[in-house]
Amino acid sequence: MKKPFPILLLLTALLYQPLISQTTPLTRKVLISLQPGEKIMYAESFLSLAISTEQVSLTTKMDDKFFVYKNGVKKGPFDNLDEQEAPTKADSEDMQSKCSIYQPQENNETNLSYLSANTDGSYTITLNNKKYGPYMLISHLHVWPDKSGFFAITMDKNMNSFLVTSEGLNVALKGDAEKIQVSPTGKKFLFAVNEREAVDMSALTKDYSKMTQEEIMKWAKEMEQKANSAPQAMSYVLLNGTTKFGPFPLSTFYSDNPAFTKNGNWIMSVNNTLYINGVKVKEFTDMDVNTCQTYLSPDGKKYALASYEKIYFSDGKTYPSPLEIIAGEKDGKITLKWLSLENEKDLVLYSREI
Repeated sequence: MKKPFPILLLLTALLYQPLISQTTPLTRKVLISLQPGEKIMYAESFLSLAISTEQVSLTTKMDDKFFVYKNGVKKGPFDNLDEQEAPTKADSEDMQSKCSIYQPQENNETNLSYLSANTDGSYTITLNNKKYGPYMLISHLHVWPDKSGFFAITMDKNMNSFLVTSEGLNVALKGDAEKIQVSPTGKKFLFAVNEREAVDMSALTKDYSKMTQEEIMKWAKEMEQKANSAPQAMSYVLLNGTTKFGPFPLSTFYSDNPAFTKNGNWIMSVNNTLYINGVKVKEFTDMDVNTCQTYLSPDGKKYALASYEKIYFSDGKTYPSPLEIIAGEKDGKITLKWLSLENEKDLVLYSREI
């Protein structure tokens, strides 16, 4: 039998090496194994994770007895819940890190200090000794953290919405601004716009007393046909007032969708299709896409989704769904830690980089 040619062996090793280096390490640790017939009492349990540690206070029931697990120690049995120690919260580094969405705390009182009311009922924005407006109504105002500029959602006397900025941008929105989000830097923004459905105002002014029953029925049928043939109102997303995405089905978006992540990317979900920074990434048919539990790498090229069904990573790997999950960033890398219940008995702690 011929020996493999040395160069061929060398090439094989070189080709295989990148595959090894690209493998993302996964750690798996069984924290608690339940006994047959032992069930978790979720309402009485406290599962808390921090990136550097984890504290699990678990209450279980078997037959008519109760047990408490705390920091790996099992106590019990107890005849009733009053005998057990109350669970305590962990000193988490960031309890908000369970959600990937950046959620700034707007200081509305500070924003209001830039507004002044005019005698005709309109409003003016004053920033750095420069006046903007007047506007009949200002529904939202965000001033940059360094006070160098702002954006605002305004309305005219006909209740038409506009986006205005200190840079002179003035964009008619053709609908109502919804889900306004600001980036961690405070100088990028996006929001969804729900187009207004067309309303035939003639229905409000028509004198029905001068119409016969047949005429009313005929008119109502004509209005129904007209409404059915009218273009369907849609939603779209506006980024920084200059880039438009859509159209999408009306009322597609909710409070954290679309939104910026804590590392400055932005995401949205449309019918369980994930978009990252405006680019359609993947349609999921077997799990729900929740933006709050969609975690991105800093460059936005890698991601992980957690749902009731499973956790999915962008390299195609899947793992059991989490009871609790937390994300942390270190050295430019995002690490997920989560707890899963496997085989209805093992409480398992997982950890993996995105």
